[in-house]
Amino acid sequence: MSHISERILINAPVEKVRDLALDPAKWSIWYSGLGEAEEIEGDGGTEVIAGIEYTVPGKALGKIADRLVVERVQQRAAHETMERLKILAES
Repeated sequence: MSHISERILINAPVEKVRDLALDPAKWSIWYSGLGEAEEIEGDGGTEVIAGIEYTVPGKALGKIADRLVVERVQQRAAHETMERLKILAES
């Protein structure tokens, strides 16, 4: 199993970020691949950490594909997700 983590500081109150993160009606606006927030806390600004866990099928071939392609795609999706949440929360 692989794990990717992305972190961003959003200049918005915790309550606003939490409300956006926990509202399923808004997920499609900002979340690449959907999921749910586990913990949100902050003081003035809000630091959000997104974790993505995934498994690529196949033994050696799966590991090679993960290193060459899948990991980059997942990392990009995590980064885009955090940027979208930041834009939405700060607007």
